Amino acid sequence: MEHVPCDTHMRERLDPVIPESLRPSFTSVFRQLQRGKALEEMVFLEGHYLVALDGTGYFSSPTIHCASCLQKVHRNGSITYYHQMLGAAIIHPDVREVIPLMPEPIKFISIKPSVATESGGPGSCAGHSRVPSPDHGHPASTGGSGPSRYGSA
Repeated sequence: MEHVPCDTHMRERLDPVIPESLRPSFTSVFRQLQRGKALEEMVFLEGHYLVALDGTGYFSSPTIHCASCLQKVHRNGSITYYHQMLGAAIIHPDVREVIPLMPEPIKFISIKPSVATESGGPGSCAGHSRVPSPDHGHPASTGGSGPSRYGSA
């Protein structure tokens, strides 16, 4: 690649992509890694995998928003709309390579009119990106770099 595409070009190419349409690709690669026994060297402790988690924001605006946006209401009453996602990868201290798992959007979910939560925390990620076969152990989370809002995994 001789030239790195500008932000506008990247947005024009990626905005139409439905993130969920990428899941089959992640699943296919993961299954190939399982069949090829590449996951065996990633087992970390007592049959468990070590999964590094980190959340990141990728959109924020005081005016532009959609039905999927999270909202932060400021003290002055203004609202910032934003999107975040949780990234995860299977890691091992002795292995240089990592195995990225499908990123999960962090979504706002209202359970009762007076109670709301954010979904997409470690439990949500594990729900979609978990190791499909019990023969390959269970994930153990390293957490993110900041304080957790989700409690322990």
